[in-house]
Amino acid sequence: MRYAIIFYLALSIVGPGSVAAEELRNPFTLPPGVVLKKNLPESDQPAPPPIKLTLQAVTRFMGNKIASINDRNYELGDDVFGKILVDIEDERVVLEDKTGRISLTLNRPGFSLQVVEGF
Repeated sequence: MRYAIIFYLALSIVGPGSVAAEELRNPFTLPPGVVLKKNLPESDQPAPPPIKLTLQAVTRFMGNKIASINDRNYELGDDVFGKILVDIEDERVVLEDKTGRISLTLNRPGFSLQVVEGF
């Protein structure tokens, strides 16, 4: 009963001088002229920066070749940052997308060795 009285009082307060529901602005809508990036036409969207792909290792696991690229492991046919892994060799992999093929080569860091006699 108490809630009915509060509801009735709330309705009686709303009168001819109050704001209609149509005039209220949704606080979650964007202001005019502001749009979300995902709603922009594709030509207006900025191109994503190119990702530098680095082949870090090529290994075998249970008969499958695995390529480690940018700290992740991939097998043949996997999607690697929008490109398909089409070939894995001992020190090289080939990726393909709609623009063509690229090859990544394993970059082995050089090291020096010094032999000391009489040790």
